[in-house]
Amino acid sequence: MSDFMDGFKSISYSATFNMTDDRLTESGYAIVADVEGWVTADSESQMYARIEMTRPVERSVEVLTHNSFDVYLHDLDGDRWYFIPENSDSGPLEDILQLYFWGLSFSVLPASSFEQSPGGYVVTQGAPSFGTVTASYDQTYTLESVVFSD
Repeated sequence: MSDFMDGFKSISYSATFNMTDDRLTESGYAIVADVEGWVTADSESQMYARIEMTRPVERSVEVLTHNSFDVYLHDLDGDRWYFIPENSDSGPLEDILQLYFWGLSFSVLPASSFEQSPGGYVVTQGAPSFGTVTASYDQTYTLESVVFSD
């Protein structure tokens, strides 16, 4: 992973989430959303995502960070900006911010993480708070599913 990060400059990503497991959400409601974004790293790091949530509500937001984990969230439907400081309790915005980080986490992986599977690729990792996480991708490395098991 360190070789990957050493050579990392920028990447764009896209993921679709159908999160039916309440362990993944602050609200406990199923979430369906499309997430697209990009991240750059160097002396000036930035992360951006556009999130189109269709369930439990229809909501469009943009999320931006610059050289920190402070988050600027733009509610496109309400045309309002929110500032969420690093390590703060984001309250009702927690589900939206989770989509942002899940999209990035499962879309930006070194090639050595992927194992060939029927129809595509799979990545399996242990996560202390969730047990085992298995992400599956199609032949073009598009994220298809994320499954958590104890």
